[in-house]
Amino acid sequence: MNNNLFEDILDTAIYASTKAGEALVTKAGPPQKIGEKSPRDVVTEADKICETIIIDNIQKTYPDHQIIAEEAGHTGSKKSKIQWYVDPLDGTLNYLHGIPFSAISIGVYEENIPLVGVVNDPWRKELFHSVRGAGAYLNQKSIKSSEKSEIKRTLIGTELRPPPIGETTRFTKIVFKLLPEALVIRSYGAATLALAYVAAGRLDAYFNIGLWPWDLAGGIALISEAGGMISDLRNKSLDLYSRECLVAGNSDLHQNLVSIITHQN
Repeated sequence: MNNNLFEDILDTAIYASTKAGEALVTKAGPPQKIGEKSPRDVVTEADKICETIIIDNIQKTYPDHQIIAEEAGHTGSKKSKIQWYVDPLDGTLNYLHGIPFSAISIGVYEENIPLVGVVNDPWRKELFHSVRGAGAYLNQKSIKSSEKSEIKRTLIGTELRPPPIGETTRFTKIVFKLLPEALVIRSYGAATLALAYVAAGRLDAYFNIGLWPWDLAGGIALISEAGGMISDLRNKSLDLYSRECLVAGNSDLHQNLVSIITHQN
């Protein structure tokens, strides 16, 4: 696949995420909860509107590409080698409670290889993007992940919400292993933005259990182009469907984190 096509895909992803972001801000106010997958996993009118905007824009240009979206599921051709992973509103609970920390995330992959990543924070007018082999950017300025390697100096992100069934003990052990070692651990309520912050060097690392492919795809694409390290929590190659991740700004920090997380007490 040539670089011109990468750029065309990026243009579509940026345009779609920008239009969705405009709609998200316009809908700000007392949001309407229109569905509930679980008490902690709700759907608002804004989720549906933003997702429709993004999918419509993708399908106009790439009708044969596969789209995997949080609410709509799979659309397009499942035979396509190109997959668009779409999270139309990450941080729905923040949005529902009037907390302006949420984002739109789009990751475009070819057989598990990231081609393009876009994470749009419409509240701060910050748009993160990456193109395979061309780096990562915030509002068109090049970004790089953190160079810190000492865990005691690091700001680490996660999400403090119940992990999937059967994973509570493992997640809790990891948190308590890292708490005394790190400078601080932060929970933001929007994994896509936290991953973008790792790419930009604002966070030094991030870990989580219970993420979906659309939560991971955009941010992982950014981090891979910003110089960061990516794996699952067992230090194996990350699969978007593994539902867990460990990312760090550099290889030394990543290895130090792996040593702590995998150490048997």
